Amino acid sequence: MATLVLVRHAKADRPPGLADIDRDLSTRGERDAALVGAFLAGAIPPPGVLLSSPARRARR
Repeated sequence: MATLVLVRHAKADRPPGLADIDRDLSTRGERDAALVGAFLAGAIPPPGVLLSSPARRARR
């Protein structure tokens, strides 16, 4: 049976003048993303397929 896991990017910065796709994670977002990543690494098998937005904050 297949498993579908949906994960939204963590909290992102919103600096003025930066294109939305180029926004990076905030300090809090980086911390939260690391915690979620560690949890998922132990909770589910590695993905066979991974789809992601091209936005910088999603790829982090």
